[in-house]
Amino acid sequence: MFRQSVYEAVKLMRRVDFDEIDIRILRMLQRDARTPFTYIAEQCNTSTDAIIRRFNKMKKKGIIAGSTILLDPKSLGYEHIASFSVDVQYPQMDDVIKSIQEIPEIIHCVPTIGRYRLFSIGFFKDFTRLSEVRDLIKSHPHVANLSANIWIGKVLLCPENFDLKLKE
Repeated sequence: MFRQSVYEAVKLMRRVDFDEIDIRILRMLQRDARTPFTYIAEQCNTSTDAIIRRFNKMKKKGIIAGSTILLDPKSLGYEHIASFSVDVQYPQMDDVIKSIQEIPEIIHCVPTIGRYRLFSIGFFKDFTRLSEVRDLIKSHPHVANLSANIWIGKVLLCPENFDLKLKE
């Protein structure tokens, strides 16, 4: 599950009765979900109790659904993160999803609406393996087309997207 972007949150806020303090609370907690309410209160020039009330109100409305830590895939030895957009005909979609999900480096594969029917993300220790996975997906008999994109810059993802294993 991916965190909601600030842009999406602001769009949501326009439909909900939010003010600048609510936005500041969300932005600070997005950067670090463990930010103390006392610090947030200081930054917003208000009381800690007011911040707690606002936080609880957003939680009750489902705007805040929890908190998590973020992992840096590169610190775990993954040099490349890539996304694959896959064009497949609908009747074979489940078969292609199953095949893609069996690839150990793939951490996420979901159907989409748009130019491509599937979107997947993978973590790779080297470029050679990334190329092999790309070719493997492309060679599936029901895959009509594939677009691969390598992510650059710092990427932080929720731990539930990782299959963490013990060293053997």
